[in-house]
Amino acid sequence: MKGKVVLFIIRVFASLPLGVNRFMGGLLGRMILLFNTCEVKVTKENLLRCFPDKTVEERQELTRRSVLETAKLAFEIPWVWHASRSLLKESIVHINGGDKVEASLAQQKGLIVLAPHLGNWEVVGRVLADYGKLTSLYRPPKQAFLDTLIRKSREQDGAALVPTTARGVAKLLSALKKGAISGILPDQCPGGEGGGVLSEFFSHPARTITLVHGLVQRTNCRVLMAYAERVSGGFVVNFVDANEGIYSEDIEQGVLAMNASIEECVLHIPEQYQWEYKRFKGTGSGDTRPYRF
Repeated sequence: MKGKVVLFIIRVFASLPLGVNRFMGGLLGRMILLFNTCEVKVTKENLLRCFPDKTVEERQELTRRSVLETAKLAFEIPWVWHASRSLLKESIVHINGGDKVEASLAQQKGLIVLAPHLGNWEVVGRVLADYGKLTSLYRPPKQAFLDTLIRKSREQDGAALVPTTARGVAKLLSALKKGAISGILPDQCPGGEGGGVLSEFFSHPARTITLVHGLVQRTNCRVLMAYAERVSGGFVVNFVDANEGIYSEDIEQGVLAMNASIEECVLHIPEQYQWEYKRFKGTGSGDTRPYRF
């Protein structure tokens, strides 16, 4: 019953115009700020760590804008999942760097597109399907009804989803070797003991995935960063080159360069990054519980 109610609510929001969803997201964001929820506290903590040179007032304003943008994202996602191909294309105001995608695919070495939790990453996946065969890594949710919804939504344009398991990674590797596109969210804390290493992110240690480094070394593929910026009337999709260090044979250098690439994207629109995520948890660096609220 709970699953049916959630799916009904998602369908209702999916049927509303994008502007209405954003307006409602803004209202939700203001409520979250008013009640100073855990999400607000996590955002404040992350911004204090990552932008220590900003004034208190500047961080307060960035916190406010970040919470509002994240709340808008929550209402946008159902719309992006259910929008027809033509309707989604109407919402794309501009694409920067599309030629980089085409040039990378022309080399037939495979292409990894890293889409951090910036702007609306669901838009990036749907846009990438226009350029070629896309295989994306994803972490299946615990709720089965949501897993079905996510798979159906993300695969509607011909993309293939593979889980974050050994079998899923094998499929991702196979796709790259065939010259296809592989989509990865690079800024999630890796699961398990062997899933990542400590690497600096905004000058602080953060557990970071090593998967991208391994795939690059095994395939000699190219890597691009991507994010869909929320603008008036829709989205501006950006594809930018990753830091050259990401191709280093040294795993620490490669991972550090990936984090630096994420930082460069975030600094373009810091208010649209998901600062509400506990990015610095479990570092084992003497600060094992940074989010004690």
